[in-house]
Amino acid sequence: MLLAYFFNFYYADFPFTLPIPLSRDNAEWGNFGSFISGVFGFVSAMATVFTLLYIAKQHKEIMTLQEKVTADQKYLAAKQLEVIAFEKHEKHLAAFISNCIEIEGIVLNQLEMKYKRTLYKDIFYDNSYKNTDYTVSIFDKNSKLNLFIKFFEAINKEITYLNSNFEKNELCNRKINNLIHDIYCLSAYMYIEFNDAVQDNGSIYYGTAFPSLNIFMVKKQLNQLHQVLEQLTFFLFKK
Repeated sequence: MLLAYFFNFYYADFPFTLPIPLSRDNAEWGNFGSFISGVFGFVSAMATVFTLLYIAKQHKEIMTLQEKVTADQKYLAAKQLEVIAFEKHEKHLAAFISNCIEIEGIVLNQLEMKYKRTLYKDIFYDNSYKNTDYTVSIFDKNSKLNLFIKFFEAINKEITYLNSNFEKNELCNRKINNLIHDIYCLSAYMYIEFNDAVQDNGSIYYGTAFPSLNIFMVKKQLNQLHQVLEQLTFFLFKK
């Protein structure tokens, strides 16, 4: 447009004429310029609007992609935590089983701690593949360890009584029966089977074909139970 304007006003005597006659009125050219300016202004405004809409769309797509990436990252993080929790539980369980095997070695394999996994669950009752606690309070009534300690305390009281008040009477007989019963229950709750319990004389049966105790070996077996309980308690303080 500027070229046409300057050509019309400054090169009017050019040796050829334009196919379209141009006005020499400045007012008309001013109106024409205003029209063109308006057209370009409108086109520019529309271009700006479309640009903003495009940028908004791009931003929305980027935000959606970022949200998806964030969701994927959270999912992966959750899975990693699950794997870590699983490994933590398995390591703790393996350490407990290893500790039980060490205990069997301490007593020269004269007893066997059967069902070690079940014993682990009885003591660490709240542990799972999602949560693992390394310790449990000996006063926690939900843990079988609390029951083991109570049985052992009752056994000690019965032994103390018999040592100081032993007479051949009905009370002492009941105390002896209670003592044998508590030792049997303690070994049963701990899934312990004494390998040297089979004897021709003195074997004690509680409705089973295989004896768990022998009356002539009670003191020895009680000492072994004490060692087992002591080692299990010690395991709670390991990290």
